[in-house]
Amino acid sequence: MSTQSITIDRHSSREQREAALKAIYHQILERQPYDSEHHLLAKIEKEFLNGRLGVRHFIGELTTSQVYLDQFYENASNSKFIESCMKHLLGRVAKDNDEVRHYADMLMFHARFNKL
Repeated sequence: MSTQSITIDRHSSREQREAALKAIYHQILERQPYDSEHHLLAKIEKEFLNGRLGVRHFIGELTTSQVYLDQFYENASNSKFIESCMKHLLGRVAKDNDEVRHYADMLMFHARFNKL
C-alpha cells in the first residue's frame, strides 16, 4: 500500500472516500476488515462514505468498535494496547517509559469508571 497522503473533505467524491477508507483500515486495523466483521462496521462505514461522518469521527468509532477492541485490547496487556494505539493513531512509538506509564494510568482510570 502506498504511503502517499490522502486528503478528503465534505466535497470529496465517493471514490476518494473509498480510497481514504481503505487507507484508514490499513493504518488502524493493519488490514482490511474480514467479511465476518463488515456487519459490525456497516453503519459507520456507510455514514463515512456518504459524507455524514468525517475522518476524525470515523476513526473514533472504529477504534472503539468491537472489531478493534477484539484485535488489540481483549487479549493484550495494557502496555501492548497502548503501543498499538500509539502506532495506529499517532503513527509513532512512545517516547519513553514515562509516556507509556502516563497512558497506562489513563487507561486504568478509564477502566475503573467505564467499560471499554
